[in-house]
Amino acid sequence: MVVVSAVPTDRDIPAVYALIAEIADRWVMTATPRNITITFPDEATALASARQALEQAGRTDVSLAYRPTIAEAIPLAQEWAGADGTVLMPVAQPAIGDAMEYFGRTFEQV
Repeated sequence: MVVVSAVPTDRDIPAVYALIAEIADRWVMTATPRNITITFPDEATALASARQALEQAGRTDVSLAYRPTIAEAIPLAQEWAGADGTVLMPVAQPAIGDAMEYFGRTFEQV
C-alpha cells in the first residue's frame, strides 16, 4: 500500500498521520498551491511528523518521501506500487483537483 497524502495544517495532522502509519508500506507526502487559503506542512515538518507517527505505530520500516506537488508525487507512488500495488490518496480537496488535472480529467468526468 503506497499512500500519497496532502493534509492541510488546519487539520489534526497527528491523528491523520497515525491512521496512515497503520496502513502504509510506503508514504509520499505532498502539498498543493491550488487554493491559496489552504496551507500544508513544509517538507521538514511533514517528514518529522510522519516519522513520529510511524515510530508510535511501531512501523519504522516504512519508506518516506516528500514531493512538492501532486504531479511529482503520483509518479513516485506508481513506481513504488508497481503493477500489482495500490496507491491510496487521502488528500485535501484542492489536491483532488491536481490529481484530476494530472490524469487529464475534468470535474464533469467524476
